[in-house]
Parts: sequence; C-alpha cells; structure tokens
Amino acid sequence: IRIAMVNGARTLDDIKEMSLQLKGAKKLYLQCFIDNGNCIKNNLTKVNKEDALIYKQYLEQYIDIVKLRNYE
Repeated sequence: IRIAMVNGARTLDDIKEMSLQLKGAKKLYLQCFIDNGNCIKNNLTKVNKEDALIYKQYLEQYIDIVKLRNYE
C-alpha cells in the first residue's frame, strides 16, 4: 500500500483513522509528495519529514512494515 503524503490532506487524525482501516496490512509506504505539475489542485506541498516520521511511528503499531519513500 502506498499513501502520498500531501500537506493539509494528511494529518495525524487522518493517519489514526487510516491505521484502523489498514490494520493487519503487511507493508505500507508513506511516499513523499512531488508536484509534477499535473495535479488537479495547485500549490500542493509535501508533508515534512519530521511529521512523516511521527506518522510512521504511529502506523507501526498496526502494520508490519512501514517505510518512508523519497524522503531524504
């Protein structure tokens, strides 16, 4: 499973809700959002790495493997 980490569209409350729906999944990737210019909405930004790490830590309670993708 892969979730694009878009600022404003992914909050800790969203992650908590998702964790219940995804509980038992084997692997989840939190993918850094990259605006390629083809989005249906302008001015979208990525969730910062610090927040993504907090989300990762929370999700690891419910999902076997959680990884960040495209975060440096």
